[in-house]
This record gives sequence, structure tokens and C-alpha cells, in this order.
Amino acid sequence: GKVECSGGWCRATAGQEQSVREGEGRGGAMATTNSVHVLSRVWVKKSNLKWIAGTVEGVQDRDLVIRTEDGQTINLPRGSDSISQRTPANMEAVDNLTSLPDLDEPNMLHSLCVRYMADKIYTSTGPILVCMNPWRDLQLYSQATLSQYRRKRHDQVPPHVFGIAEAAFSNLQTERKDQTILVSGDSGSGKTESTKFMMQYLAAVAHHTAVSSNTETRVLQCNPVLEAFGNAKTLRNDNSSRFGKYIDIHFDEQYALCGAKIDTYLLEKSRVVGQENGERNFHIFYQITAPQSGLEPRMAAMLKLSPPEHFRYTQKGANVTVGYKPANSFQNTVSALQQIGIESIERDEIFKVLGSVLHMGNIKVNADKESNAILMAADPDAALSAQLLGVSPQEMVNALTIRNIQAGPVGAGDSYTVGQTQQQAVDSRDALARALYGNLFDVLVARINISLGQQKGKGRTRNIS
Repeated sequence: GKVECSGGWCRATAGQEQSVREGEGRGGAMATTNSVHVLSRVWVKKSNLKWIAGTVEGVQDRDLVIRTEDGQTINLPRGSDSISQRTPANMEAVDNLTSLPDLDEPNMLHSLCVRYMADKIYTSTGPILVCMNPWRDLQLYSQATLSQYRRKRHDQVPPHVFGIAEAAFSNLQTERKDQTILVSGDSGSGKTESTKFMMQYLAAVAHHTAVSSNTETRVLQCNPVLEAFGNAKTLRNDNSSRFGKYIDIHFDEQYALCGAKIDTYLLEKSRVVGQENGERNFHIFYQITAPQSGLEPRMAAMLKLSPPEHFRYTQKGANVTVGYKPANSFQNTVSALQQIGIESIERDEIFKVLGSVLHMGNIKVNADKESNAILMAADPDAALSAQLLGVSPQEMVNALTIRNIQAGPVGAGDSYTVGQTQQQAVDSRDALARALYGNLFDVLVARINISLGQQKGKGRTRNIS
């Protein structure tokens, strides 16, 4: 969520209105204004989702006279929905929002703001953890910090994402039932990082064996791979996940980590062929085309790659700065693929598809006088893209410039071919690139799941999802 605070102001973005209002469990904003007196601290609603701090200067039969922190004096009816009592100063930064005397919109937002300004980015509200992205490293995830949350109830330690993971693991052991953790939020809110920290915690506290140690490594190393192929730089986030995922982590009867399964959905395939100004394609395209990528000379000679500004699909984001260092590290991705168990021959096939997609975007489609598409099999990018896919250049040219039309039942009706216009051929080229990358991503996830598959053993498993 997002909270904006300045001086005595508090404001929530529109996305928070419903969830905050649903939390008004103590009578709503005006439940206690009948007890206000001179010098009472209050919030005054200035506009939708915007409140300003004020002090009551006068109590009349029907009105309250309030001086706001921006210097204005206003009269508002007692019982107005535009007034809410403020939390006492010594309770503004409580760890759990349910401890607030008035659990309403302005007091919740202000409490979150006070905590955020004190680098307390985690706040509990009952069993729910609210996290606000600090956009800098606060050194909150060390091994020492992790150890503090082992076998502790949430009310014994400060709010933290490790506490959520501990609660799930503890419930798994005591109740012997599968557990689920839901991570949601806007782009840039920290969902990807929070998920990684919880996986780190679960791998650390699980029972360790010689077999589980290898499984733990593979489970954790799937994150860099999924980030390289499924994340991208957006205007709001240097490492934005452009797909959804559901992760099952399996534990055996001794609570050793014995496997995992990843389901993905809604990959943003349109990003492969075009991005907004200031954004980039998926990280992997910039990793593999970087001048110092570290790609093996043999593979580099085969792919014939150039810096990203030379490819139509990556040139828009070629000079966009990304602060998230792993986003630019090809060697980090290769290392993760190796640790997952994806061998050299499989990695080569992955890189061939990436190279084919990049060269495909550079295929030039011309037009004759009637706007019909003209594309020659001798086009260097078409020839190389086809070669990397293992098809003939003429087959690729035909696929982009000719449509097959079937009239009547297949095998019984008539079929004929028609030429594509220039724009139709360009659209076909981009559609093929999107489909190739989407299929590559699906195959990669399936291959990761094979590597993370449950290790053979006796007894049933229990899951944290």
C-alpha cells in the first residue's frame, strides 16, 4: 500500500480506501466525537482520502471549532463524518494496528506513516502483515535476525516477514495441515522480495539432511531464473514481475524440505515486442546482449548478438538505468540454471530461442506497389533466426508472408493461400516472437519443476503455498 504524509497531512491512494474502511471496527470515524473537549486532538477530512491534523478550540451545542495545522479555523457539526479523534501521541507507532484506540482511516494511515519514517516498514493488523517498501537496504534480513523469530509467536517479536513464515511453519508442525501465505500489493510494493525472504526463512528452519540440502539450494535458485526471464524494469519498479506465480513448498514427515512446484500465469508476452518509454524488455535480453555478458565464445559465435541498441525489441530500453544489479548479470542467471540442474545442452537451446527472437525482430518486411509483403529468404536476420530455430529460411518467410485459408471441412473442403500485406506480415512476425518467448517460459518453468520435484521417500508431504 501507499501512504503519503507531510507535516500533519495523511493521504492514502485510492486503492486503499475500501480496505481501510472495512477495518473501521470501533464505530467508525465519528464514534467518539461526542466526548471531545477543548484541546482534543482530531483529524479533519479535507477531501476524499485526505486528512489534516487539528486541535479543538471550542465546543458548542452543535458545532466544534477546530484549528488545523495549516492555520485555518473551521466549524464542523458534532458527529460529522469529517472529524475523527486522533490517537494519543504515545500510541501512534504501535506494532499492531488493532491496538489503536480508534481503528479508523486517518489513525491507521498516520500510524503507518510514523512507523515508516522510523524505518519500521512492517506493521501487524491482527494476523495480517502490512509492508511498505523502503526503497533501500535496511539490513533487516541477516541470519541473526532470522534466528530471533524461530519458535516465537507474533506477539513476542516485532512485526516482520520472517514472523509470517515462522507462523506458517509452526502451524504446519503443530496442526499437521497445509498452510497458505498470500502476498499481494501494487507493482513495486515488494511482493517479489517478500516471497524470496519467506522462502529463505523456510529453507533455514526446515530439518536438514544430505538430500534436503541440495533441494533447498535448487528451490532458492529458481528465483534468479524466474526473475531473469519473467521480470522487467518498469516506470515504478526496477525488478517488476511481469507474471503471476503460485509456489508450493513440500516438507516430508521430518519437516525437511523435499521439493517444490511452481505454477505461473499471465506472462506479459506483449513486452517482448514493445515497451513504454523508460521501461525495458525482460532482463534476460539485456543480460545476453551485454558487451561483457560472459557468453561462451562458441555460443556467441552461433548467436551473432550485438549490444541491445542494435535490436528492435530491446533498443528502446537499451539506455534505461536499472539499479537492481542482478537484472544485468548474465553469469548470475547461468549459475542459477546450473545449480537447478539444467545442463549445458539445455541452456544452449534456451539461448538459441532468445537469439532467434532478437534477430526475428530485426527482420525487415518491405512492400510492393499493392502493399503486399516482400521478404526474402536471404535476409540475414531471417536466415539466422530460422537457423537458430532449426527451420529453413524459406519456411519462415512463407509463415510470415502467406496465409493458408481452409474453406469447408478439413480434408474435404478447399484450401488456398493468399499473400499478406506488409502490416500483416509485421504483425505475424511479432506474434511469432511473442509465442516463441511464451512457450520458452512455460517450458523453462516445467523444467524447473522437474528439478524441484519431490524427492523419493516414505510418508506423505505437507505444503506451504
